[in-house]
Amino acid sequence: MQKFQYKGIQNLKEFSLKAELNALENSVYREWYEFARLSPVLWSAYQFNLKIKDNKIKKVSADFNNLWEKNFKTWAKENARNLFAEQDLFEKITLLDLSGGNSVDSERSKILISKASISTKSFIRLG
Repeated sequence: MQKFQYKGIQNLKEFSLKAELNALENSVYREWYEFARLSPVLWSAYQFNLKIKDNKIKKVSADFNNLWEKNFKTWAKENARNLFAEQDLFEKITLLDLSGGNSVDSERSKILISKASISTKSFIRLG
């Protein structure tokens, strides 16, 4: 089975569809689903088969697809990977010692660095 990763869902012990759906149900992604269901524009467009004029809301509607005919897990099974999963798997975080020594176990000047498209100003300095 292909592994999918989601920001905010950590320690997914197994990579099965059941484990993935359970993790999604207990995450912020469930809240996004519920919040989208509260939109009067999305609901009216679905309920009365209306066309949405605003391009941004139209994109949200297309991204979330049909929110009203299925429960969350059924909806997530069909939509969550395309909508929420990271397109590239996360790289492992490497712990570097910048104090001049070669030991990774040094307690001085450690910085967490990940291969990501963020600036070096976003790195967290430890210790």
